[in-house]
Amino acid sequence: MPSRYFDIMANLAVQASREPTWWYYADYCKSRAKELKERSSLRAVQFSRTAMEWSFDDRKKFSIWCMSWGGWARENYGHSKYESRATAGGRGLIEPRIVIMTILIPTLIQWCDQEPDDPEPHYWLALYDHSKHPAAGFREAIRLDPTFGPARAALAEHIAKYIKGNQHDVPSRYMGTPADDLADLAEAAKLLTAAVEAPARASLGKEIATLRRVAEDWLKLRTRLVEIEDQEARLEIWRSRALPVKPKGS
Repeated sequence: MPSRYFDIMANLAVQASREPTWWYYADYCKSRAKELKERSSLRAVQFSRTAMEWSFDDRKKFSIWCMSWGGWARENYGHSKYESRATAGGRGLIEPRIVIMTILIPTLIQWCDQEPDDPEPHYWLALYDHSKHPAAGFREAIRLDPTFGPARAALAEHIAKYIKGNQHDVPSRYMGTPADDLADLAEAAKLLTAAVEAPARASLGKEIATLRRVAEDWLKLRTRLVEIEDQEARLEIWRSRALPVKPKGS
């Protein structure tokens, strides 16, 4: 583990220790920071068993704290806090798997049931629930509140990540259908309203513009590219394309 991870966990231990009932979780973070694996595993189990007995409001308070700091930790690692944490599997960056499965997800499901008009639990559940498709939760959050920026950013990022995978082998081949991807990218661009925080709006807008250009260029050049067997020749044609244009409003 890089030293940055240990610094993050040490910081979280301090933050968690401010809540006396979170002592097991604070010590989990502290143990992770000191690379005490057996102790951290024990503390995660002890915390989960204790927190399962808490009231809904207490579990909700911890869950919001944990998930919010999970986003902060991801940003400190150079990742986006809007990236689905359900697609990777396993434990989160700061959240042990047992806490995700026994505290976070059950609390979020209960939150959805008890406050059906609140978009926030649908957003968080889409980030963490391994059994469902993230996009559905993001769309439900936006349906409940079209101005809920985190869900708009997360759905735009989810779309972009999927299309980036489709374009992974270009110029050898394009997975999926470029025309469909262009339609999805148009949807993603429309999600980036003023409700989305400015840094995310700028970075996602730039990525969407780049992905759109790749899809458009593939449609223009695919007939020529697929007829060429030599990989270097294909790469040369692809590299000769004009540089991507800047996204609108940049």
